[in-house]
Amino acid sequence: MLFLYRGVSHKYSFRLGTEIEEAKKFDDLVFEYTKGNRKEYQLLQAKHRLDESKKVNSDDLLTESDGNYSLIKYFFSYQDSKKTKDI
Repeated sequence: MLFLYRGVSHKYSFRLGTEIEEAKKFDDLVFEYTKGNRKEYQLLQAKHRLDESKKVNSDDLLTESDGNYSLIKYFFSYQDSKKTKDI
């Protein structure tokens, strides 16, 4: 909703997309907009747990495996996206 609000309130020419391959791991929501003569992107990867009794802990965040909450996994995905310049 915030991406939509930003696009409308700033009168940007924009698009919202989901599961965009070029966004790598940050593909849950892609906000593409034109600011001046430049295309800008904001990427969102959302996470949730159905079982609220289980909390996300530091082991979940710092795991080097392909866990759902691995910050390392998302950091490397971010680096890959910056190298390829797709988004």
